[in-house]
Amino acid sequence: MSTHYCKSADRKLANMSLMLTRRGIDPAEFAREVPAVAARAIMTCQQCAAGDVCRDWLARTGPGIERVPAFCPNALRFEAVT
Repeated sequence: MSTHYCKSADRKLANMSLMLTRRGIDPAEFAREVPAVAARAIMTCQQCAAGDVCRDWLARTGPGIERVPAFCPNALRFEAVT
């Protein structure tokens, strides 16, 4: 596995964790409470082509978001958890 791929995967996981946190969902609790949903969310995030868009959006957005943005393929999944 290339270093670039690993860094990209790490960034996407960090994006997902921050997106959950900003939505008011504790990432560790999410993984514990609904492990199958969390595993699918991680796979979806890793395959997402909007990683840079996500990172930029998170950088411009403060804490506490009402809705996960439409570009996120996990938006409905995260909305269903809250």
